[in-house]
Amino acid sequence: MQIKSKVADFKVLSTTNDREFAASIREDEIDILFELNGFTNDSRLKALAYKPAPIQIFWLGFPFTTGLEAMDYILLDPHVKPENANWTSEAVLEMPESWVAFDEFSAEPISERPPMERNGFVTFGSQNSPYKLTKGTIALWARVLKEVPGSRFLYVRPEADSAIIRQNLSDEFAKHDVGAERLFFVNNRKTEFSHLSFYDEFDVSLDTFPLTGGTTTCETLWMGIPVVTKYGPSIHQRLGYSHMVNLNLQELCADNDEDYVRIAVELANDPETLVFLRRELPSGLQGSAICRTQDYVQAFQKKMEMLVERHGLRS
Repeated sequence: MQIKSKVADFKVLSTTNDREFAASIREDEIDILFELNGFTNDSRLKALAYKPAPIQIFWLGFPFTTGLEAMDYILLDPHVKPENANWTSEAVLEMPESWVAFDEFSAEPISERPPMERNGFVTFGSQNSPYKLTKGTIALWARVLKEVPGSRFLYVRPEADSAIIRQNLSDEFAKHDVGAERLFFVNNRKTEFSHLSFYDEFDVSLDTFPLTGGTTTCETLWMGIPVVTKYGPSIHQRLGYSHMVNLNLQELCADNDEDYVRIAVELANDPETLVFLRRELPSGLQGSAICRTQDYVQAFQKKMEMLVERHGLRS
């Protein structure tokens, strides 16, 4: 069912300035306001500095603090919240298990056997956005490839057609003695297949850092592919970690380079585990807090009721 059928009204205020935007919110007498964009494209975060709503909550679209005193809360979970409470200008509003929930993912068939058995070599891969591909990430991925002789790396993104991206990635891998012949690039939008279908060509997915995968990680797990993630003390370093903990996959999480490489290499050398994960991960994800949407809604409602009482918003 469309969102529109579930809400009282939609307003499009793209042509208003920040002061006018804030005035419209205030006129609508919104008690609890959610900001979902952060410092991303088309953000109206500056309008919230006028404090147009009594309670303003930051959530979802930008895995950092806003730094605005006018933002009251940031919605997180026990696993994604930063280790230091002083690292967010907002007070943490903590969900009990997961800070996000997905209703469902598209159905897409996947082979029972991993591609290493079809190809004769291990394929590591990623579908994370290229802005997450730091030099440190490539250096660590190269270490993994060097530890698994004959392995390949597959990068699937619409931007994979860019000659600049291909050359820059090839150059970075080459700095660590991984040749271009081991790298493969696919623009999924130039094929007739869903981007999810390309996970069937991954044996192991390697996460980016310090900004880790979020939705991409969930999609990878939905397709039965294990994700090796490296986590740190800040929100943006813990997105993948939160998902993995909610699936009881802490053993695929590393807090240092050495363990990251070790975990990835051990997976690549364990086809039985890869077969098991291909079979069990989709149902595991569906049964986890990440996809138990009714539980999420109930917990979310309790948080909102708590805020109403705490801030005296009842009429």
